[in-house]
Amino acid sequence: MKNRRWHCIDGMYAMGTILVILGHSHSSDWSSFYRTPLERMLLFIYMFHMPLFFCIAGFLFGNSDALDRKGYGNWIFRKALRLLTPYTVLTLMAVIPKYYADHHGLGGLTLQYILKGFLVPRANVWGHFWFLPVLLELYALFGWICTRTSAAREQSMWKILLLAALILYFCPVSAAWLGIGDLCRAAVYFAVGGAVNSRIRHKGELRYINRGRFLQIAGGTAAALIPAAVYILAPEEMSRDGFIFKLLALATALLMIWVCAGTGQLIGTRSWAVWISRHTLSLYIFAWPFQYPLMLLCGRLQFGWLLTSILMFAAGLTLPVLFILLYDRARVLHHPFIDLMMGVRPAVQVDWDGQ
Repeated sequence: MKNRRWHCIDGMYAMGTILVILGHSHSSDWSSFYRTPLERMLLFIYMFHMPLFFCIAGFLFGNSDALDRKGYGNWIFRKALRLLTPYTVLTLMAVIPKYYADHHGLGGLTLQYILKGFLVPRANVWGHFWFLPVLLELYALFGWICTRTSAAREQSMWKILLLAALILYFCPVSAAWLGIGDLCRAAVYFAVGGAVNSRIRHKGELRYINRGRFLQIAGGTAAALIPAAVYILAPEEMSRDGFIFKLLALATALLMIWVCAGTGQLIGTRSWAVWISRHTLSLYIFAWPFQYPLMLLCGRLQFGWLLTSILMFAAGLTLPVLFILLYDRARVLHHPFIDLMMGVRPAVQVDWDGQ
């Protein structure tokens, strides 16, 4: 059944959002916490927190009938508005002040620099914004394929897409323009999410997700730590772009996504998890802009890496929440464009309908 609400997804969104905030809670000078537990923890989190979001997106894409109802053109246009409005507006608002803060002046600011921030997502002034255009590209690609596949062949389509995405993952593609390299690495997780949803809708719940919760969480984490440790502790001069390291990263991410699915089922009905899930995009967008000034202040005051990380995590978690709550109450400010810029989910949307 499509359009079903999955509280497991609410829990996974909540976990992923907290992990993103935690992953940004550090000084931009990695040498200040080199070889510390913080560095190891961050490297581990980076191996699976964004794959988790791509997997959730693929799962909800398969769970939605919005593509069928709206048609491909209208559907992808709405996706583009939702994802590219904050990407564009908040980048334009921040490019000058953030460049000034980073470079202590505007001498090197050029039109080429600004354009590169849009066309090379990883070079955006808000580095974490790379996720938004890459997710849109995945929607555009997978949505286009689905419109050309009959419902009777849906399960076969997801198997083929999963295989193709897996091959693409191991291809040596590193193009930064338009996030093509990130797209190649992320497609496999999107395909996993869509394939799992298709499997559940056609053949029922997956037993290994619904049973043995402790084994799933504890055992899955322990298993994920093995390839993660090999990946993280390998000599730095070894390239992480080779087949073996990509395989280690993929194994770690898939195991931790499985762990997050089990944990999501435990916390998914909690009111705080549902609230975070409903405001995931807003929290994702605004957490780092709130953390960034505090990071600069901590650096100026010469705080240690531990205190800096604790303060940044607290700010990244609490300030965006207060900002969203204040915006919710300030009805006079509500406007469709501002809602899009804020990443606010439409008020009429009460279920996972793919909007």
